[in-house]
Amino acid sequence: MAAMRELGKLRRQRVKVDVDVSGALKGLKTLRREADATLKAFERVRDIKYTATTVIQDAVDSEPFAERIRKEIVERSNALKERIGAKRQCLSKQQIFF
Repeated sequence: MAAMRELGKLRRQRVKVDVDVSGALKGLKTLRREADATLKAFERVRDIKYTATTVIQDAVDSEPFAERIRKEIVERSNALKERIGAKRQCLSKQQIFF
């Protein structure tokens, strides 16, 4: 039994180790700053890619819409020209007295 008590005392012994980790902490802080800067750069690239993709997609999607607008402008312009021409003919046939 005494042997068991001695074995228990041996197991409970503490060892104090003093290690200078300041260099490792500086390295970890530097690594963290670099990782943060890299993450920010990736976010900017992602935003630029998203913006460019959106602009390109909007341009592709807007082309048919722009073509319809162009056609409608031409049609309305032609209709207006016809109406103006018809009014001119009507006025030229009539004599206007002031």
